[in-house]
Amino acid sequence: MVSFHETGIPNRTRQPITSVIAHFDDYVGHYRLGEKADKGEISVIRKGDQLFETWPDEKPVEILPGKYDTFFTREDGWVERFIRDNSGKVTGILYTYADGELEAKRLP
Repeated sequence: MVSFHETGIPNRTRQPITSVIAHFDDYVGHYRLGEKADKGEISVIRKGDQLFETWPDEKPVEILPGKYDTFFTREDGWVERFIRDNSGKVTGILYTYADGELEAKRLP
């Protein structure tokens, strides 16, 4: 019998890319999880040269820039990519983790 198991690897030693800081204001806002916000809302805020994300009932976590529009945290192996429309406006976040994906839509 053969089995397969994916293990998330935390991003503890990954280095952030600082050239993305100029675009941080594009990401600031409120995002809804699930079609009817039934899974809560996420807030992204900027404090100087740092971005923080707050999930329902949790303390803010710093998100660190990877490649353009892609971010990560030190706590887990998730990667998140901000989604843009054809005009370049950020419309959502796509979270990718070991066994799936989760999408959040930006609130107006």
